Amino acid sequence: MLNTLRVGVEYHWRFSTTTWKVLLACIIPFGTFYVDRKILAPMQKQEIKP
Repeated sequence: MLNTLRVGVEYHWRFSTTTWKVLLACIIPFGTFYVDRKILAPMQKQEIKP
């Protein structure tokens, strides 16, 4: 959970839209699969585009 907060600050995630969902996924079993597909994958695609 601490790593999530560190990454959220580093990448300037908005707490109201991204960070709380990732923190919640840390607690819920298999929640990380949801976060990876719905939140983090689209973020990666945005960063890769030149």
